[in-house]
Amino acid sequence: MIIKDAQKLFLQSLIDIGRSSNTIKSYQIDLDQLLYFLDKHFLGNMKIDDLTYPLISQFFQESTSHLAMSTQKRKRIVLKRFLRFCYQKKLCKTKVWELVDVVHFKNTQGPKEVLSKDEIQQIFQLLNQEIENKIKTINQSFTPNQKQLHQLYVLFRNRLLVYILLFTGCRAYEAVSIKKSNLKLMTNTLGIIAKGKKYNEIPIHIQLKYAFFEYENGIQMLQQAGYLLPESPWLFPSIYNSENHISTRTLYDFMLELSAHLERKIHAHLFRHTFASYSIAAGMNIRTLASIISHANPSITLSTYTHEIDAKQKQEEMQKLVF
Repeated sequence: MIIKDAQKLFLQSLIDIGRSSNTIKSYQIDLDQLLYFLDKHFLGNMKIDDLTYPLISQFFQESTSHLAMSTQKRKRIVLKRFLRFCYQKKLCKTKVWELVDVVHFKNTQGPKEVLSKDEIQQIFQLLNQEIENKIKTINQSFTPNQKQLHQLYVLFRNRLLVYILLFTGCRAYEAVSIKKSNLKLMTNTLGIIAKGKKYNEIPIHIQLKYAFFEYENGIQMLQQAGYLLPESPWLFPSIYNSENHISTRTLYDFMLELSAHLERKIHAHLFRHTFASYSIAAGMNIRTLASIISHANPSITLSTYTHEIDAKQKQEEMQKLVF
C-alpha cells in the first residue's frame, strides 16, 4: 500500500481507539515529515515495502538530527509504531518497522522547574490587584459598558484558572475543558477529562474551593451590573460560541502576560510540575499523586519526578545522622 494511504488508516485507527486529539495531531506531524522527505528526494506515492534501512536512516539524519535526543526518540517510536501497524494490518508484506533503530540515551536533565512560594504569592498578588483596579474603574463610571465588564470577567476567569492549575496539577486542555456539571462542591470533587478521554475525579483543596466561591461571587456581581454571560455547559465558555470552551491558545496567551509581569517564562505545565513537586515534598503517596495528575501508571510519576523524590529521601535520611 502507498504510504500516504496507510497513514490515513493509521490516524483513523488512533481516533477509533480513543487517543487524544493532541496525540493524533503529533503523530500526523511526525509522519507528514516522512512524506515530505520522500516527496522531496524521491518519487511520490512510494509504497511501504519500498522503504529501506538506508532510506530511513537518511530521513532521520536530514530531518531530526538537529533536534533534542528526547524528540528524536519520540519521532522514531512514532514511525516504528506506524510501520508495525502496517504489517499487523497486512498493509505491507515485510516487517519494515524492524528497520527503525530506537534511540537509547540517558536522561541527564535536572529537577523539573517549579514556581517558588514567593513567585506563587507574586502571581496571586498581581491577579488580585488587577481585579481590584478594574472594579475601582467600573465603580467610578456611572454606566459601565459591556467591554469593561467583560474585561473584569476575564480577570476573574484567569485567576480561577491559575488556582485550578496549581491545586490540581491538571494539563492545559484539561483545565480549559472543565464542565460545570463535573464541579461538585458538596462532595469536594472536580471531574476532568484527562488524556485519552479518561474521566478523572480530583479532590478539591480547601483553597481551590474558596477560589470557586470567589469566582461565583464575581459572576453574580457582573450579572447585577448588567453583564450578559451566555448559558453554557462549560465552566470557561468561549466568547465566540458558548457551546465550546475556551481554547488552550487563550490560556497560552494569558501565560505570556504572566511571563511579562514576572520576567520569567510561565506556562501551564509549570503549574503541573509545581503541584507534583510540592506534593512529593509534603509526603504524598506516589500512587495517589499519579492518580490525581492522571498518569496511567505510577512508574511514569516516579520516572518524571525522580529527582524530587530522591531529594526528599536524602533530606529525611540525612536527619537520622547522629555523631
